[in-house]
Amino acid sequence: MITPGVSPERKQVFLQMMQAALVQKNGSTVVRNGGRRHMATAAEMILGTENKWALDVWELKGPPESWEQQLQDFYRRSPPFALLSGLSETTWKPIEDFCERERLPSWFPSVLQAPVREDQPVYSLYFSKGLTLEADVLGAHFAPQPAAHRVVQVYRASESAAPAVEQLSSALWAKGQRRSIAVDLDRLVPGDAVDQLAALSSMPDTRVVAWLGANDLARYAPALAAAAPGTTYLSAGLLHAHTAAIPLELRYQVRMVYPYEIPGLRKAGTDYMPVWLRLKQIALVDEPMQSEVFFALNFMSDTLAVMLDNLYRDYLLERADTDIGQREARKAEDQLRDQNFVRLHFHQTPMVGNIPLGYRTSSFTENADLSTTIYPRLVLGTNQRYASKGAYITNIRKGADGIDRIERVGDWVMP
Repeated sequence: MITPGVSPERKQVFLQMMQAALVQKNGSTVVRNGGRRHMATAAEMILGTENKWALDVWELKGPPESWEQQLQDFYRRSPPFALLSGLSETTWKPIEDFCERERLPSWFPSVLQAPVREDQPVYSLYFSKGLTLEADVLGAHFAPQPAAHRVVQVYRASESAAPAVEQLSSALWAKGQRRSIAVDLDRLVPGDAVDQLAALSSMPDTRVVAWLGANDLARYAPALAAAAPGTTYLSAGLLHAHTAAIPLELRYQVRMVYPYEIPGLRKAGTDYMPVWLRLKQIALVDEPMQSEVFFALNFMSDTLAVMLDNLYRDYLLERADTDIGQREARKAEDQLRDQNFVRLHFHQTPMVGNIPLGYRTSSFTENADLSTTIYPRLVLGTNQRYASKGAYITNIRKGADGIDRIERVGDWVMP
């Protein structure tokens, strides 16, 4: 599923990954007789429950109001078992509504903002709530600060950040911080916009939250630079965690809401995706999105293998609820062990009693927090549909080697 507004580069790499995974899966799958079985589980081999995958790409056109009819047409022509991943930088609500109505699992799409709702969806699984989660993290971060501080939020109402602005405003109001201003760039006078924003940013006791993508950030960098160092906050989600997109005049004086694990702290389980991309000759364009797609593909394959021939949509979701935490730890541990053996082989590590010197297997419980994704840990449960539930507040610092590094400002925040 791809919605309008996705950049050509992101759409291309998304489709390349989906197609490469499909070819790999079907090339190693046997149905009934003959073929290879090296990617099948023991149970699948004995019971003959392997299935080939058929992938349809649903690419929506036009405004969101027209998507309902397009979705119905797609569904009528070829009803799928599930929506596997998905890509959107705008609204996902018409798609979620469609999936809930048709009882169609929506399996971990890569979206900036999950639809805002009072209850939890039933058939839609997300990595996180998206920008509104970042807003909640900021609300918790600002809570201990004096209520006299002013918070200025900068955004475009025509884009995905509007729910986050409303969420943060409500959180600030509830905590007694009622000096909050929301500035819609679409409403500023074009010729005076930079000066108007600079005047707001430079006011004393002001915190600026810039819900802006790379293009707007570059345009309004001079205005945001007027704020005191450490008082301007950016969204890693809107920037796709790409620190190079932050102009130099801002890069080392801003903070960023970062809903992913810090690069230097990511576990070895995340090393597999770059290797797979190189083998498939696919460029690394957007690490968060590609990490999400890689996980969605692998987790679907693993879950279907466990389900055998019990291919029921509700059962798929039940397996996801119960398996995701243990699957992540087990998969990351297997990958870590594989990499240890590879490193030992290439470095010709001495052997002691047929055991590589210095090699130690780790227990499942020791690595319960391992992850194969860019997120620290993914967990679901009964009536839970958002697998990651927090974020860091971070700085960007230039290391002695001249390389930018993301550093935590405090611990992981789960609002």
